[in-house]
Amino acid sequence: MYFPPFFYGYSHPITHAVVICLIGLIFVLTRHRRIGLGIVTLGALWVTFCAMPVFVDHLQRGLEDQYAIKPASTYPNEGAIVVLGGDIPPHENSDWNDDTNITAATRAGFGYLLFRAQRAPLVLLSAGDGGAQDMARMLEQQGVPSTALLIEDRSKTTYENALYSAAILRHQGIQRILLVTSALHMPRAVASFRKQGMDVVPAPAFSSQLNSPFRDNHRWRPQRAELWRCSHILHEYLGLWIYKLRGLA
Repeated sequence: MYFPPFFYGYSHPITHAVVICLIGLIFVLTRHRRIGLGIVTLGALWVTFCAMPVFVDHLQRGLEDQYAIKPASTYPNEGAIVVLGGDIPPHENSDWNDDTNITAATRAGFGYLLFRAQRAPLVLLSAGDGGAQDMARMLEQQGVPSTALLIEDRSKTTYENALYSAAILRHQGIQRILLVTSALHMPRAVASFRKQGMDVVPAPAFSSQLNSPFRDNHRWRPQRAELWRCSHILHEYLGLWIYKLRGLA
């Protein structure tokens, strides 16, 4: 099922605070002043917590710590490597072997490292709007033969990534896969692919591009930039909850 982009706007902490405060205002106007002020205070506390790096880090770890990040050579051999689009790969004209730390920090790059380590004979690239073709071109420039690449280019959501990719994989007689996406996105991706009957070995490409720049004493101080980071993390929690509620994961 496709969820329109505006739906995920509800994952922003400021949206939550506005809704909570409006509910509180209704109580105040209906002569339940004490209850209403308590609800408004709750909204203010929520947006304050969501701006604190220490709180947002805790939310982030709840998703990312489920799957360990490890070198490509340590993964088992499987039928295919499935790479989900959605981030910025290494520069296509650079040699991805020069700095494998940079390469491993992206989905396409880590998929390449898994293929180079001979973890699977095929790489399925799943992304709509030309993203799959772009990744395929980059991998070919790094020496991956076109015969080793499979393209899924119809998907617009994680659910569709899994639905359309699973159909291609079953046609190839493949059941077990190495699934490459970000650590933050991995719980929803794994649940979606397993719902389609795939045996999934999670292979997260990086811990997060959302790591907070605030450290030490600043971790307890509300920062406006943290609201954006918190929104992206809550988006994943909300998406996973909706997928499970609708039977999509």
